[in-house]
Amino acid sequence: MLAIFVVPKFLPEQPEMATSMVQGHELKHQEPLSPVREVLGYGVFAAVIIALMLGVPSWEATMIGAIVIVAGGVLTEREAINNMNMEIILLYVGVVVMGNALSDTGAAQMLGKLFASMLGHTTNGYLIGAAFYIVAFLMTSVLYNRAVTTVLVPLAIMTCVSMGCDPRGPIILCALASMSSLITPMATAVVPMAMAAGGYSQKTILKAGLIPGVVRGVVGVLIAMTLYPIG
Repeated sequence: MLAIFVVPKFLPEQPEMATSMVQGHELKHQEPLSPVREVLGYGVFAAVIIALMLGVPSWEATMIGAIVIVAGGVLTEREAINNMNMEIILLYVGVVVMGNALSDTGAAQMLGKLFASMLGHTTNGYLIGAAFYIVAFLMTSVLYNRAVTTVLVPLAIMTCVSMGCDPRGPIILCALASMSSLITPMATAVVPMAMAAGGYSQKTILKAGLIPGVVRGVVGVLIAMTLYPIG
């Protein structure tokens, strides 16, 4: 309901930036596909989506799908290459590399330890859960979301063990926050893809992403810390 009725009100009617980087190239042949190739195209699309939902590595599922599409004649080799949108691919690679670099150099771990150390004398479970959600949300804004969960989940466990409390609630909230922080392009490669497709500016993404993040945080803290209380 929030995504359908509330968030669109913060999005512009017209693109704020050029959207040419996500436009594909015109296909050379316009004749209809044969029934077999048409079914093959739909089938590969559905199979790739299901494979991604089942946890198959994204590069494996998409690569196999692309090979089947070209080998089956749904697209020619040149058509497939022309419609790859290399700008988006390179942007995705850049975001992943930056997030992994910050994680591997210890920058993300340093930030996580700094925020986790502030919870030492807090006994209210909802405050602890909210703190972990806020920390993960803010860290995801400048780091890749997978890097944030990789760093914060062990810290959440260590912090809760040292306090003698159940770590399951904070772990859930760390994961929830890392998937809810969609206010900057650095959080995940999906954000710059959406910005390019819709022609959205950083200001628009911030406004549209902040409200769902706050709502998910409030509801998530109430549910997670009620099901897995600290005491």
